[in-house]
Amino acid sequence: EGGVCYATSQTSGHIPAVLTRIVDSIGAGDALTATTLFGILNEMDIDEAIRLGVTAASLTLTHTGAVVPNLSLELLYDRLVI
Repeated sequence: EGGVCYATSQTSGHIPAVLTRIVDSIGAGDALTATTLFGILNEMDIDEAIRLGVTAASLTLTHTGAVVPNLSLELLYDRLVI
């Protein structure tokens, strides 16, 4: 509910949750984790990676089931949590 707090040896921060009308919570945590890891593995800044993860989780909450149809990096950046 409150978002994501993170800390590394260099930085720390908080990314707030997005106010979302929840249709189904299945897969939201997986979307957050997978998208954040995608960002980290692609050498994104930790803040950007987690923002993408929060955005993916938010989108997942608005759909039935664990998979957002047509999910893409472009869609995530269009909806990016700022």
